[in-house]
Amino acid sequence: APKISLLIGQTPQAQAFVMPNFVNQQINSVKVTLENAGFHVGTITTSQPTAPSFPTAETAATPAPVPSAGIVVSHSPAAGEKITTGATVNFVVR
Repeated sequence: APKISLLIGQTPQAQAFVMPNFVNQQINSVKVTLENAGFHVGTITTSQPTAPSFPTAETAATPAPVPSAGIVVSHSPAAGEKITTGATVNFVVR
């Protein structure tokens, strides 16, 4: 009787990583590191110093231009969280 070979393939699962801590690092070097590792850089907003006046909804929703030597204040996902290849990481810089 003839033999039949059956090859069953699986879609490769995205690799999971633990998000490193990028706080207090320059955003430009962080962007290169993430992109080289297969991740996407999402939104980068500049943290605003606390002002005595209350910002309007319009000014609060407008991110300031990012300085080239911005220092990371926080990022999402946060350090220690699991992320998969291709994930998008958002930053707040000062």
